[in-house]
Amino acid sequence: MKKISIGFIIILLSTAVTNAQTEIYPIDTALEKCTSQNYMTINMNKCTYDGIESWNNEIIKYSDQIKKILSKEELKIYGDSETAWKDYYNKEKDFLYRTVYEKDGDIHTTFVISNLYELTKQRAIRLKHYLYQLTEQ
Repeated sequence: MKKISIGFIIILLSTAVTNAQTEIYPIDTALEKCTSQNYMTINMNKCTYDGIESWNNEIIKYSDQIKKILSKEELKIYGDSETAWKDYYNKEKDFLYRTVYEKDGDIHTTFVISNLYELTKQRAIRLKHYLYQLTEQ
């Protein structure tokens, strides 16, 4: 029975991840519209930074809602999780800036910023799913 339950959970999680990857989010649409107006690297990077800021706002929104629901014990664990994610993000950012960003060519800056965009987006979507699970009846 446990094997069936674990298998079922894995299928549900992989379905949720697949759906999250195929869903078109308004922030992605705004980024696409912004970058299509001017293909210069500086514009594309600015648009992507704006997208990161928008996803960060989503992270704050979902995080604030999650914190209102959790018990004191859960809140402590969630706080540790938030700290760990921020640490991971900052280390990833530092790594990308030190190894890729400094290379010659504009494409490297775009690559780094796009990776940071995706990291931020993934966290926001994950928090949205956590919130859904916590509030689902």
